[in-house]
Amino acid sequence: MLAFKAPTTNQPANPMITRSVFPTVRRAAFALAVFAVLLSLRAEVPPFISYQGRVSVDGLPFTGAGTFKFSLIREATGLSVWSNDGTHPDGTEPDTAVPLNVANGLFVTLLGEAAVMSPFPGGVFENYADLKLRVWFSDGVQGFEQLQPDTRLASVPYALNAMVPAGSITAAKLAPDSVGADKLAVPVVPAVGQVLGFNGAGLSWLTPSGGGGGSLTLPFSGAGALPSCLFSVDNSGSNDAWAIFGRSQKSLGVFGQTLGSSSGVLGRNDGAGGQAVFGYASAGAVGVLGISENAEGIIGVSKRGSRAGVVGRNDECVPQPGFPCFLPEDGGAGVYGYAVYNEPGLLGISEYGDGVRGTANRADGRGGYFANLAGGTALQVEGRLELNGVLSQHNAICGNDWNIFFRSHGDPMHGVGWHGAGKPWAGVEYDGPVLWGWAGGALGTTRGGQKSALWWDDTGMVSVKVLRITGGADLAEPFPVKEDKLEPGSVVVIDDEQTGQLKLSVAAYDTHVAGIVSGANGIKPGLSLHQQGALEGTQEVALTGRVYVKADATGASIKPGDLLTTSDLPGHAMKACDHDRAQGAILGKAMSSLNTGKGLVLVLVSLQ
Repeated sequence: MLAFKAPTTNQPANPMITRSVFPTVRRAAFALAVFAVLLSLRAEVPPFISYQGRVSVDGLPFTGAGTFKFSLIREATGLSVWSNDGTHPDGTEPDTAVPLNVANGLFVTLLGEAAVMSPFPGGVFENYADLKLRVWFSDGVQGFEQLQPDTRLASVPYALNAMVPAGSITAAKLAPDSVGADKLAVPVVPAVGQVLGFNGAGLSWLTPSGGGGGSLTLPFSGAGALPSCLFSVDNSGSNDAWAIFGRSQKSLGVFGQTLGSSSGVLGRNDGAGGQAVFGYASAGAVGVLGISENAEGIIGVSKRGSRAGVVGRNDECVPQPGFPCFLPEDGGAGVYGYAVYNEPGLLGISEYGDGVRGTANRADGRGGYFANLAGGTALQVEGRLELNGVLSQHNAICGNDWNIFFRSHGDPMHGVGWHGAGKPWAGVEYDGPVLWGWAGGALGTTRGGQKSALWWDDTGMVSVKVLRITGGADLAEPFPVKEDKLEPGSVVVIDDEQTGQLKLSVAAYDTHVAGIVSGANGIKPGLSLHQQGALEGTQEVALTGRVYVKADATGASIKPGDLLTTSDLPGHAMKACDHDRAQGAILGKAMSSLNTGKGLVLVLVSLQ
């Protein structure tokens, strides 16, 4: 149990409450009030009830933002049958709290309201008569404390499931037209052939007259072998009414079946307009569905050469279970074909023209769309593929799996694809196009005969006749360097303590000179040589070519053509004046001037 210290006189009106070692609890108990049932009393809709309580801290009514947790506990077992967040059925403190504003100790909430807490489970007040309300409260300072004692629920919540006593509802208490005929019970057992009808005073079982010489029993089941229609209904009125209307709550509204070669249901329209069969669906159903065990599900036949056998139209794409919109932002399918087994979802055959033709009348439309949601083949072409236009490959369904395979169907050894995140090529996520073949490939031209400009084989060897590099001016190689990061243009020498590693130069005429860190003055390497996984490094060091170097002209000015060597200034080059000491310590020849001081000099790297 938590304890609190009373506020002192120098605290504000709503003081921060601090912990105390006193063993008493000064938060007051709470009151329970159930004011009204706010939801329908139908058993399948959980009700919620209005609850008011009072809470105080250190004997003073609390005012401010409080947080509460609620549980309904069975007195017999101590277990919870409901909590505000549905957790802790053992009756301990729920995980999630409900924020409520408290004014002068009073707060009001709706227990079981789905908008802020878990609803009451169905039958909770019908099954348990020993429920108590348990509340935890936090003033935002000391954390949560279970308020004492638990409060026994009175009669109002249990009234949600109270039975209506027999004879308590009379005709005088019912409003006119409040009970329909479908709710009335007719106590008389009907005779065979009678139907339920209105006799002028009320509902009763009547014997029908006319109707073709037979009687109708509900439910009706009969058979016949007549040469004409067994059941005929004619509505020749001019109003918009049905000749036959069928409705079912769970199954089919109208069912037609034939055991011969005819149609289970035939729709015929001899007028100038309208449809022979019209299917309409709302609330996520299918307008017309055709299913066949052995033949076609739906066949459309037109006897006019200029008319289509089947026309499919979709004014708005509304995805349905098993009938998704492939691209919802572009609209759904006008005609959707679906097959489970090894048969076409949509088949078009033509003797002279096009078996299937798709035409789009908008620039943002498509003449045809093919997709394989399982990641397999979306379009297979047997024969010649003629393309009049632009080939644009994009797959928004299968993510990064954009491949075009060449040669035989399903041959993954020859193709063009787009590879990137989640789909690496040869262990690297390139995020770009990849062209691959079985034993190699080539890029070339056919002007004056076939010529290969660049070719490669399955070992990774690439050959080219002439290679022009336009992105850099020196030949570099990445090296590991002793220092973390050196400035571009720094002179480096071989580190004799670490094999294959370089370090910053610090002495003049150092025969360990290795090169210059590339990249100074914006001049990048034109070619970088290294073996992946071996002899790699972090600093690109120019070994030949043109590169800018950090130079020191304090002792001697530098002119174009001067030989450069290392200097005592770390990472800097200088003019080689002592030719005997310069043997084996030459960086290269200067190609720009530096009269005095320190600066960058363009050098033609040539280690000697």
